[in-house]
Amino acid sequence: EEAMVTFVKRLERKEPLNGLPGLILRLDGKIIEINPPFRTNRLDSLPSSKIYRHINIEPYKRFKSPIQIQTKRGCSLNCVYCTYKQIEGDQVRLRDPQAVADEIEEIYRDTGYRHIEFTDSTFNIPLDHSKSILKAIIAKNLPLELQTMGLNPGAIDEEFADLLVAAHFKEIQVGVDSGCDITLQSLQKNYTSADILRVGKLLKKRGVPAMWYILTGAPKETKATLKQTLETINEAASPWDIVVWGNGIRIYKGAPLEKLAKDNNVKIKSNNYLFPVSFQPESIDLRTLRNYNKKLLRYYPNFLLFDEVQRVPFVLQKIQNLIMRLFAPEKPWWKFNIFIKKCLNFLGVTFFMGFFETSKQEKFR
Repeated sequence: EEAMVTFVKRLERKEPLNGLPGLILRLDGKIIEINPPFRTNRLDSLPSSKIYRHINIEPYKRFKSPIQIQTKRGCSLNCVYCTYKQIEGDQVRLRDPQAVADEIEEIYRDTGYRHIEFTDSTFNIPLDHSKSILKAIIAKNLPLELQTMGLNPGAIDEEFADLLVAAHFKEIQVGVDSGCDITLQSLQKNYTSADILRVGKLLKKRGVPAMWYILTGAPKETKATLKQTLETINEAASPWDIVVWGNGIRIYKGAPLEKLAKDNNVKIKSNNYLFPVSFQPESIDLRTLRNYNKKLLRYYPNFLLFDEVQRVPFVLQKIQNLIMRLFAPEKPWWKFNIFIKKCLNFLGVTFFMGFFETSKQEKFR
């Protein structure tokens, strides 16, 4: 935020760089100084990126790829796997809701771009702030198509759900992580499975499409907790919502989960966290976890594993985009994917392909 400007000024003046907040100094291949981040409490003083002035956004517009906006920085939550507090701080710094709405209006006025995504670590906390932003956007009366990542199930009420509809949200992402209270507690979440079910009812009632994110492999994960998560998410999510499952929880340096990892983890020591290392629960091994998750894909057309490589030829992506524009222009792209998988399931194709792939992997291992 402030570090780069100060860094350039010191270079111009040929001043020493020692002690500059936000800067890491390295000498002869060794880190000799790590300075804390240089954060500003005046987010509204930072200029908008106006990315559309620097790149050709027309290809992005054709595929409805959104322009991203942040409404705050920092996080006061205590999720065990997260490093947001290290990156943005543990104190929430808020932008003025009217300034956010004005920036969106400027983007639309300058480019005609309607697709905006909020990329806050948790958009709806504080809840009152997010409501004020949505009200300011609604007052603009713009033909927008909005989406947001990282909604917290513990901070969605009737009014917020109504505001999502009024502000023209075409899809949202809900970070539920688990549907079992035992697992949620081990992740230090601020909500319960009852909150997830309540949010599911609110969204279904209003027809708001949602992506539900699940992280499997928490410290207290077992086969029983996985089963409860499956039951919870199947009740909360619509069959036409997409449910994204993660195989294991990655350990990041400095995250609380790091302290729970065993000291003799060779992979962590050998690469210093630069390559993915997943936390190993006590009661279920990661291989069993992965096989369980892969089996779900055969029975639930709206399930997706986000770390599975799925290569779709570009020509098929263009065909899908054309079909969606003709028949479902306001629907999320994954509605089409679910439809195709439902058709394949009906024909029995997906089941046999999944059986073959699982068997092949087991033989390989």
